[in-house]
Amino acid sequence: MKNPLFMNAIKTRLTATTALSTVLISTLTAATAVAPSGIAPIAAAQNSQDCVATMLSSESALREPTVIEKTLRFRQAWQLTTGAGITVAVIDTGVSPNERLGEVLDGGDFVDGDSGFVDCDGHGTLVAGIIAGRPGADGFAGLAPDAHVLSIRQTADGEGNLESLAQAIDRAVAEGARVINISLTSCAPAGVMPQGATDVAESVARAEVSGAVVVAAAGNKGDSCQAGSVAWPAVLPEVIAVSAVQFDDAGQAQPAEYAITGQWVNVSAPGGPVLGPDPRTPTGLIDRHVFGSGDNTRAQQIAGTSFATPAVSGTAALLLARNPELSPAQVRDIILNSASPISSDLGLGRGIIAPYDALIWTTVDTAAQHDASPATAPAPPDLLSSQERNAPLRATGLLLICALGLGAWLLSRPRQRP
Repeated sequence: MKNPLFMNAIKTRLTATTALSTVLISTLTAATAVAPSGIAPIAAAQNSQDCVATMLSSESALREPTVIEKTLRFRQAWQLTTGAGITVAVIDTGVSPNERLGEVLDGGDFVDGDSGFVDCDGHGTLVAGIIAGRPGADGFAGLAPDAHVLSIRQTADGEGNLESLAQAIDRAVAEGARVINISLTSCAPAGVMPQGATDVAESVARAEVSGAVVVAAAGNKGDSCQAGSVAWPAVLPEVIAVSAVQFDDAGQAQPAEYAITGQWVNVSAPGGPVLGPDPRTPTGLIDRHVFGSGDNTRAQQIAGTSFATPAVSGTAALLLARNPELSPAQVRDIILNSASPISSDLGLGRGIIAPYDALIWTTVDTAAQHDASPATAPAPPDLLSSQERNAPLRATGLLLICALGLGAWLLSRPRQRP
């Protein structure tokens, strides 16, 4: 939960233009996941104009549900809604057309002034898949498969800034988005406002008034985002701040080793490994980024708070599809209150999101939750039976497939082009 005293201090600084004299301009890079569990770091930035290479590690990767699907069991929610009628803006590196994403809407390009359908970094397309991936004859689907994705390209080659992020948020609102996913972050020490913070805070406030729910990543540890940092815009009070969770050998929930945590974080979700639409082809799926060449080629699994974040955005889309009259504040309250509670000492917010529980949440549940002590986290991934995974969905006729996940990019300096 965001600390009220800290948030009041932030609000005060947002109104004081003199506070910008202490601006921290942090380098914009891809937040990297450092994971001894086999999830290697994501490259910090694409320094060339070549697009990141991708691959599918094996055909068997298509048959098994991902960690996100196993943990969140979001297919249960499809009995009630699949997100139809809701537009989710993905402010990211662009979303490449892929048949598993349905009809993606073009929200424009704040990088080159071109199209939102370019994803050379291989990031935004995977984020979109977690939100609204369509089921197929394999183990892949997003949380809200009938939601529409609005692609707004705001970051590329690992660089962007909060000023253009503010413009992208305004664009999302103008295009009618009810949910705005921001798997991007500008890290700063607590109490320090990065350049453009006032602009993005004002845009987030306008989104709140418009009825749009804003969800943002807490960020991943790295040179540009140290432990104890605060992530913008995730730290803002109108934003759902999302960190990433993983399970230890005993099945206990812990912060993912790459994840930024803190008392300002609201909720958490698994951040990978990721399976999702290939940004390089209109039909394929991938689970690896490929870097280097020749003997130095390395294929790396993809994970990070960037890919925990769209799981929350997909849950928000489901809530709004089921009850379009909900306000952003009500959506936030339901998602936080229905989360599976874990220890507040972990810095993972209220707990691990529970999409189906969110859809059936009531005010009676809220009162009971406030009186409850932290409960056991959702069963670790390997406890989901194959029979449970393959059970048919009653209302929609869709079969449960799986989900995705990925890492967070950092915002701060203006993008430099050669």
